[in-house]
Amino acid sequence: MKATTRYKISSFIFIIAFTFSNKVFSKSVEEAVAFAFNSNPELQTAYGLYRSAYHQHKSSKGLWYPTIDLRASIGKGDQNTAETRAGIAREDTRPKEYTLSLQQLLFDGFFTSQEIKRTESEMLSEYYGLQASAENKALDAITVYLSVLREDTLAKLAEKNLASHKEIFEQIKMRAESGLGSSSDLSQATGRLARAQANVIAGENNLADIHAQYINIIGEAPKDLVLPVVNQSKIPFSLAETLNQSRRKHPTIAVANADIKATLAQLEAAKSGYYPKVTLEISKNKIDDRGNSTALIEETRADIVMTYNLFRGGQDKHNEHAAAYQIEQAKGIKSQAERDVLEGAKLAWNGMVSLKRQLEFLKIHVEQSYITQQAYKKQFDLGRRTLLDLLDTENELFEARKSFVSAETNYILAKYRVLNSMGRLLDALEINPKEYWGSSND
Repeated sequence: MKATTRYKISSFIFIIAFTFSNKVFSKSVEEAVAFAFNSNPELQTAYGLYRSAYHQHKSSKGLWYPTIDLRASIGKGDQNTAETRAGIAREDTRPKEYTLSLQQLLFDGFFTSQEIKRTESEMLSEYYGLQASAENKALDAITVYLSVLREDTLAKLAEKNLASHKEIFEQIKMRAESGLGSSSDLSQATGRLARAQANVIAGENNLADIHAQYINIIGEAPKDLVLPVVNQSKIPFSLAETLNQSRRKHPTIAVANADIKATLAQLEAAKSGYYPKVTLEISKNKIDDRGNSTALIEETRADIVMTYNLFRGGQDKHNEHAAAYQIEQAKGIKSQAERDVLEGAKLAWNGMVSLKRQLEFLKIHVEQSYITQQAYKKQFDLGRRTLLDLLDTENELFEARKSFVSAETNYILAKYRVLNSMGRLLDALEINPKEYWGSSND
């Protein structure tokens, strides 16, 4: 007898889980995240920032290369010379000049090398920032995905609860009208029926709200969803290992590290003002100053040019001090980022562990509520329970089911939060975000 009861209870728990994944549900959470990546405006903005920093870095490397310029000019003027006064030459002139020049940087106080390092670090900072945004948007997508599943199931449980209340209410109403039941029982049943109807309306409203959120985050209406299965192998076995991976792999910390490197390079670049600048300049000039062949001048020259600033109002000193304080600022931001990341990892881990323990007891609550409901029905048939007793068991079972469904989806979400706290959510989903950010060979 006990084995049969246990089988029925297990079947009942399965029915609750099956409510999530049956119907027409078939679209995976990975597909929903991928769709969000294709259309999310914030990710598109973050990607634009990264690509901009990428090209700025490429541009800074151009400082190493020579600059080649072609200059041509033509004008009109007057001249006053012995020849013009004697009438031998024309007074009006049309001077022409052509210059081809090459300038190659030889030394600039290490400014160029440090500028390249700075732009590279800023590019990496934007890249890791893009990764962090992708991780967070993936978590947002998963959250709303699970919320749709939860609210859809809760709405159906509310409808089932209302149907049970209507059935029992009709029986109580018939007994009251026939004189076998009291008016107080009918009044109480009417109130409970009204509450069940209100629960259905609230469930429909919650479902409509979460559908609107889903469209905002994912970019399309929810359809054919399926309860996701978390890649358990990606979740560490301990909080200590979770924190360790958060320190090493979370993109937010990587952003802070890249920002520190950028400010260090900026400080070294600021010191370049204390050094001379040396360039190699090669040029070829062709000048026709008077507009006739006798005044044609051609010149080819190569020069090593040194420029050494002696005074510019203390700019170099203040630029160096400003860069030094930016380093301290970047270090402070990194320290706060580490605290925030580790706090998030602890909260996510604690939530996952707590929900796992809660689920064990909530499952027992559902099982025992179901047993009580079935027992009360049998006892009612024997005249040992009232219809109000049956309503009590229906409400108890309804609340137990709601708690179990909410805890189950929250437990799944807690696992994803742990993965997100380590910066490994996309890895666990087996999603390569680069496939959705576009490709470029430049």
